[in-house]
Amino acid sequence: MLNGISNDGTMPELTYPSAKMVDGNKDKTVVMKRKEMMDQKILFLEQNFEKLQDLKETPQTKEMLQTAIALNKYVIAIYKNEYQQLAKLYDDGAPATQIKAMAQSIHDNYYTTYETLFNKLISTGKAYAAQNNIEVNWGIQTSPSK
Repeated sequence: MLNGISNDGTMPELTYPSAKMVDGNKDKTVVMKRKEMMDQKILFLEQNFEKLQDLKETPQTKEMLQTAIALNKYVIAIYKNEYQQLAKLYDDGAPATQIKAMAQSIHDNYYTTYETLFNKLISTGKAYAAQNNIEVNWGIQTSPSK
């Protein structure tokens, strides 16, 4: 859920919003407002952030937890501000050029810090997993090993 800041991230969700059931009619759906989608994403992120903050910090987990907390704070703030504004542009039918410009601005302003925090979290997570003999699938490799 945090990867909405990376590359195109949340843009497909905003471009092609989900459908939801119409209240009182199990056979009818409507397209969700983008604001609703962002509100749900923010709620999910905040609930998981609370769980993250409750984790016990140890000398071995300190850097990893602090990085995870910093990354979550960073991303939640962007969703609450810029992505809510972008959702409003979509919901209000703003011109595609305005939407694209705002999406590019979000990427340009936040991606570098996001990527730094994310890579640090993955790096510390890998080290922790290796030290504790935890087998983790870190995703699909898309290029040959160096």
